[in-house]
Amino acid sequence: MDNTIYLQIINSIIAEQQTIVGPLAPRLAHKVMEMKFNAQECVVGIDGDPEITVDKLVSIYESLFGESSKQVCKDAASRFLSQLQTGHLPTKLV
Repeated sequence: MDNTIYLQIINSIIAEQQTIVGPLAPRLAHKVMEMKFNAQECVVGIDGDPEITVDKLVSIYESLFGESSKQVCKDAASRFLSQLQTGHLPTKLV
């Protein structure tokens, strides 16, 4: 499975969260063990189900910063969601 769209979603979410909470955003993202980071803190790979991986990332931000943080994630991902097949949308983003 090509994870390109999911990688774009994840990196967009992290970047948007970083504009709000600063360098804490990528540090928190490292808690999602399925994501592989490069030296520039960009996610370059996903081990496992990409939908679940996105949901885990959104859950981390939501658990610390609340519902408004979840909305930031949805907004950051919105431009990519139309490129995913129905039934392959991360549940936290719908």
